[in-house]
Amino acid sequence: MKKAIARILGLILAFAAGEVKSQLTEIQRTPEADFQTGIFYIQQNMYGAARDVFTRLLDDNKNLTADQRLNAEYYRAIAAVQMLHPDGEFLLEKFIQDYETSAKANEARLYMGDFLFKNRQYKRAVKYYQQADWTLMNAAERAKIQFQYGYSLFSTDDQDGAEKQFAAVKDGKSQYAAPALYYYAYICYMKERYDEALVNFEKLRNDKNFGGMVPYYLAHIYYKKGEYDKLLAVGKEILEGDEPARASEIAKLVADAYYRRKDYKNALTYYTKFLEKGGKPSQTDYYEIGYTYYQLGKYSEAVQFFNKITNAREEIAQNAHYMLGDCYLKLGMRQEAAGAFKAAARSDKNLEVQEDAFYNFVKINYTETSPFQNPIEAAEEYLKLFPQSRHSKEINRLLASLYSNSSDYARAAVALEQAGLDSPEMREAWQRVQYFLGVRSYTSRQYAQAITHFKRSLEQPLNPRFTALAYYWMGETYYQLMEYDAALNAFNQFASTPQASLLAEFPNHYYNKAYCYLKKQQFAQAATEFRKFLTEKNLTAARRRDALLRTGDAYMMINQFELAQDFYSRAEAAGADPDYTRFQRALALGLLNKNDEKIQVLRKLIESSSNDNTRAAARMELGNTWLLVDRFTEAAGAFDEFIKFHPRHPQVRRALMSKALALKNARRFDEALTILKNLVAQYPESPEAAEAIGFARIIYAETNRMGEYVDWVDRNKLGNISRGQLDSSLYNNAYELYSMQRWQEAAQGFDEYLRRFPEGIFVQRAENFMADSYWRLNRRADAVQIYERIASKPNHAYFENASMRAGSYYFDQKDWPSARRMYQQIADLSNARESNRHIAENQLLRIAYQMGDWNECQNLADQILQRRDLDQALSQEATFYRALALFNRQQQALAVADFETLARSGSGIYKAESMYYLALHYYIQQRYSDSKKLVYYLVEDFPENIQLRDRALILLARNFIAERDYFQADFSLDFVIKSNSSPDLVNEARALKNDIKNFTQKK
Repeated sequence: MKKAIARILGLILAFAAGEVKSQLTEIQRTPEADFQTGIFYIQQNMYGAARDVFTRLLDDNKNLTADQRLNAEYYRAIAAVQMLHPDGEFLLEKFIQDYETSAKANEARLYMGDFLFKNRQYKRAVKYYQQADWTLMNAAERAKIQFQYGYSLFSTDDQDGAEKQFAAVKDGKSQYAAPALYYYAYICYMKERYDEALVNFEKLRNDKNFGGMVPYYLAHIYYKKGEYDKLLAVGKEILEGDEPARASEIAKLVADAYYRRKDYKNALTYYTKFLEKGGKPSQTDYYEIGYTYYQLGKYSEAVQFFNKITNAREEIAQNAHYMLGDCYLKLGMRQEAAGAFKAAARSDKNLEVQEDAFYNFVKINYTETSPFQNPIEAAEEYLKLFPQSRHSKEINRLLASLYSNSSDYARAAVALEQAGLDSPEMREAWQRVQYFLGVRSYTSRQYAQAITHFKRSLEQPLNPRFTALAYYWMGETYYQLMEYDAALNAFNQFASTPQASLLAEFPNHYYNKAYCYLKKQQFAQAATEFRKFLTEKNLTAARRRDALLRTGDAYMMINQFELAQDFYSRAEAAGADPDYTRFQRALALGLLNKNDEKIQVLRKLIESSSNDNTRAAARMELGNTWLLVDRFTEAAGAFDEFIKFHPRHPQVRRALMSKALALKNARRFDEALTILKNLVAQYPESPEAAEAIGFARIIYAETNRMGEYVDWVDRNKLGNISRGQLDSSLYNNAYELYSMQRWQEAAQGFDEYLRRFPEGIFVQRAENFMADSYWRLNRRADAVQIYERIASKPNHAYFENASMRAGSYYFDQKDWPSARRMYQQIADLSNARESNRHIAENQLLRIAYQMGDWNECQNLADQILQRRDLDQALSQEATFYRALALFNRQQQALAVADFETLARSGSGIYKAESMYYLALHYYIQQRYSDSKKLVYYLVEDFPENIQLRDRALILLARNFIAERDYFQADFSLDFVIKSNSSPDLVNEARALKNDIKNFTQKK
């Protein structure tokens, strides 16, 4: 509605103007009349009409006087400027140039300056004010122009020029005196001429326009001058009045005044007001507020403010980090204190603060291992940076202790070498450190490195206990390297070392020596050492069972069967696998010619065993025993059961041959021949086929039926099989090269045999030995091509071996699907050797982990953990993978139970990883203190695992972020980035640092 009225009013005015113009044109058209009309329009603010009149006047009247033309051009330019026409300033500039000496030119300059000032075009206004002549102006006009000129200079950052203009106006009586005084005082304030600023601001205390702002400036000036009493008086006056617009600013000044007077209680009151009123603290403010809380003993609150200092100038940051460390110490948070002191020690802005911070870091690091620096390195660095420190003697004592007790053995060894082994304490520390390095290398299966460390330990035999232990573990290591003589020597050295008999390892040295003798096939000595071991006390049940079994085995090998029987019985009573003990007892009985007892034991074993392989072996041995005692019908029945119940067993062909022999001996010739003929038809390429043909010939000859034999051979074209006499020489030549370990020539020989006799008698053997030759030549890819061919034939005699070899190759190549395929064949093979099945299951577990198949991973781990007498290392590995599978399947409670078991009683990488996952679990559960505590333990116990340490430090940073402890988080992430152990970890750390930066900026 209002807009419509405005449009109508505009039309009326335009119409009226047109009417006036029309009437004037018709009545008077003289130059004087036109001039008056133009002036009338300007007075009525009708600048467009005015401009038209003056333009026409100038265009239509060539005989205008000079004054008329000057005035017409002047007013035309004025009208154009007022219209904001693009050529307005141009016309005025042209007028000034054309009439430079006229009074109107000066009026034009002042007019343009005034116009631009009102439109806030101060830079352009300055130009015209500078060109104008003010000498003929009266005082009021001059005051106005000088103030406007001064303000224009002020607005264009020319404070010196502005000050002169304001000074000329501020002491006058004009309406511009007070504004000029205000800006003059403000410029003095900005130029730090505080006394002069005070005098001039005080003059405005009662001014209605500026009086309200004066106290703010007085407060700032008193603050700058350090006149805190006056500041407190004026500041409180401001804050006690009506809600001031700048309350937070004044509250901060008052708080700072109290702070500098060390009145921290009142300072805190006003700092609190500053924050409550929406104040935006600077980094210095955070420090002073934090320090105020610190002085009042409110350390938790102080930590919150010191932690916000992330990008302050170096001196403030160093002091803040130092104070933060002291707060953490007073709060009992020693690891966090170590990080803060370490950060303060990085800066050399204040050397005294740097030294004291580093000293505190070293002391804390001695008792509470920091994740950020090895304690030995920290102490050494301190002594290097501050060799004349008053704390040098104390740090040197700490360093000697650290060398002796460090678990970061690799760095400790380097530090000891650098420090020099010039004292018994240092040499004993060297002995201890090298011993533990050897044990760590042994558990990591770095056996050659372990031997080196044990030898270095023995170079300083100061501590008899560690001397004995070094010999013992050297023996264990040589055993793993299959250097059995060296192992025996080391165990003998161990036994002869003082204090060795007091060690828990002493009984085991007998056990280990016995195994060395077993490997050397010195069975009598092995039995002796096992028996010595068995006389010791406090043996583990598993080792005692094993020693009883191996003693029985050793006696079997030296034909002391009665003793063998005794030890197998004792082993079974001790809980050993009854399948094995009973089968071995049966063999011993047979060798003692107690075949009836042997037969009874085998029959019971077949009935009681749940293991298919055991039952198969017992049935085969039972058949052979019946044969031995000329009970041929029973023998045939035993072999028949073997074939019936174990149809895929590799010994099926041998069982068929043995059954045929039993039937032949029972004079059941036709039945024997039927079995032999079926064997030849079913397994034509097998060695048994050739043997069966020869055996059939004997039966046919014995029964005087050679014609039938010839017909059978011709009818079935069995001539090729009989070529065994022709091809055996070529195979035997290749095998002889193989037995001489001439692998290259052997491989060539087997290859030639397979090309000449692709269906020969020895094809399966040739394939296996050719693949093995390539394997030993490290031509693994060539070997695996052959193993793949063998492993594709389940009935191949070397199917199991080929699958195992190919599986190990693919595993090493990290070809997980192919490795899984091979090992799964073994796991699924009902008659696979138990040792191979166990190896296959172990590898399948590792493959499932690598492929992230958590269901399979859990199932396999459960299966492995159910084995009897499981090796401790494998038990830990399976438990860890099960825990990891449960964790990834969101079965947290079960996973945590396994992780806790490993973290408590495990060792090596599985203990370390379990500690990490427990810390991760606690973080997810928002149990940040528990999570951080585990990270600190992890870094302390496993400092050499750099990537795991950095993963743990990133988790530590996440805990700190959750607790809003951004300093500690940032510091932890900086350490990971500097470590640079993995590009992925560095990128993750940088991303988290960026998150912290964004978060703190929003705050």
